[in-house]
Amino acid sequence: METFKLEVLKTLYTQQQSTAHILRERMSKISTGAISVLVVIDGWIISNKADLIGQLSILNWAIIMIVSISTYGVQSRYKEFCAVAKLIVRIEMAMKLYDKDEYIEGESLYPAEYKALGTKGYEHGKNISVSQSYTLIVFGILSILLASILLHG
Repeated sequence: METFKLEVLKTLYTQQQSTAHILRERMSKISTGAISVLVVIDGWIISNKADLIGQLSILNWAIIMIVSISTYGVQSRYKEFCAVAKLIVRIEMAMKLYDKDEYIEGESLYPAEYKALGTKGYEHGKNISVSQSYTLIVFGILSILLASILLHG
């Protein structure tokens, strides 16, 4: 029975690690995609300056919507990542990776700080989602400023 439990834990661990990587990748893709759209909009504004003078408010609202939806997407994936991360820690605890003397004499395989993965005490994942959200907001503001400067001189 112990061998079966270990195999189940290993399988779950591999699946959850894969899911965590996929969620981080999705956060990055959302940010990159939204920034790409904003850059395209900026190029379109620059190339169509004369035709867009009366359209500034529509452009600004479009930019705000892109940034808002993308930021929401990043934050949603981060919440999913936290839920998966907490499950990963539970599996690691079941595998006794935090227990002293279980794998290494006199110490644990993983430091106790790793137990914070997915919680408020774990800053790395939060820093990734916050930096992506801030980048989206900055690009959105820059796009609005670009449109305002170009269309109102």
